[in-house]
Amino acid sequence: EIELVQGDLGSAASLELIMEGADYVISAIGSKKPFSKKENNRIDNLGNQNLARAAKSKGLQHLVVISSTGVGNSREAVPWLYRIAMGPVLKMKEKSENFIRSCGIAYTIIRPGGYTEKELPDDIVFGEGGKISGLVKREQIARVCVAALSNPAMRNRTFEVVNAATLKE
Repeated sequence: EIELVQGDLGSAASLELIMEGADYVISAIGSKKPFSKKENNRIDNLGNQNLARAAKSKGLQHLVVISSTGVGNSREAVPWLYRIAMGPVLKMKEKSENFIRSCGIAYTIIRPGGYTEKELPDDIVFGEGGKISGLVKREQIARVCVAALSNPAMRNRTFEVVNAATLKE
């Protein structure tokens, strides 16, 4: 059963309350102001850290977080102009990724390529280590997130995910 709930990303205690009875969390949060360091830190970094803290405190089985290609070791997979323009949000997403990897909860971090609404074949490609980029449909990322919850091979790993038809290596 899937239930959508709302909580305060600024408070791990608030998030613990809404996680009552949950087994898993999928975080698709992201700042609506990609050029605001304050907003990026509050949402993309601290919001995901608080989700991880709450999930660990509640004993949840798995946390899946949607991050971004261009973060961490995938930095060189995106054009330099994108890295400069999106620098503030990418840095905050990297901070949250690092926290999640070290906080002691089972996790999967998904770094989607650029989102597109184009009609594309349903094939996706997974990368690890920051060497691929491309485009991906939101529906494909949603399916990958759900699959990560039950696939032990995806546990405690970070993946870049793009549509096979748009793959750039």
